[in-house]
Amino acid sequence: MVVENHRRRIANEAFPPRYAFRVVARDGIVKWVEINAALIEWQGKPATLNFLTDITEHKLAEVALQESEERFHTIFENSSAAMAIIERDTTISMVNKEYCKLGLFEKKDVIGISWTSQIPPEDLGRLLEYNRKRLIDPKSAPSKYEFKFYRKDGKILNCLMSVGVIPTTQQIICSFTDITERKETEDVLRRQNEPLQTILDNIPVTVDITDKISNEEALSGHLGEPNA
Repeated sequence: MVVENHRRRIANEAFPPRYAFRVVARDGIVKWVEINAALIEWQGKPATLNFLTDITEHKLAEVALQESEERFHTIFENSSAAMAIIERDTTISMVNKEYCKLGLFEKKDVIGISWTSQIPPEDLGRLLEYNRKRLIDPKSAPSKYEFKFYRKDGKILNCLMSVGVIPTTQQIICSFTDITERKETEDVLRRQNEPLQTILDNIPVTVDITDKISNEEALSGHLGEPNA
């Protein structure tokens, strides 16, 4: 490449005036340099005036950044949680495969739209306030919370969110999992236990019912007079 560019310069052909290439220094270390060349005449013959700049550190930083980005994209795309990158204006700029699987979306359905269109009204105000606070001071908004999410077919899912801000870009990165089944099970158990809890609350002796699995107190009655 270097020899060919030199030939083209001498022949007054079109050539890139500035480009990078590697050289081997006297001590054997390979370095990156950038050449800025101009065609001149020297002693009646065409020649080139070359300025070389050592850009090794810059190139190494570029390589490290590229490797870091590749690692991030691999983790992001293959995460078992739904993940998204969101811009300051609420636009979704990136989602992973699990996001599409959970929401029944294709990437083209969500890239470029606002995340607010995927949140039911009863949760939207709370999440907008979290978002406003987070962009001012990330510590002022919770990093984990439950919320409701519209699937493409209109079904509402209950999800658990983890969210943070990328300091250098102010983009928001979030990941969430579907906890709909867990929430439905909790609701069923609560409704089943309500009649028994009412009875226990109105008897004048202490009664404890322990969950055999978790060994935690599930229901209790209190010593004293029945509740009015």
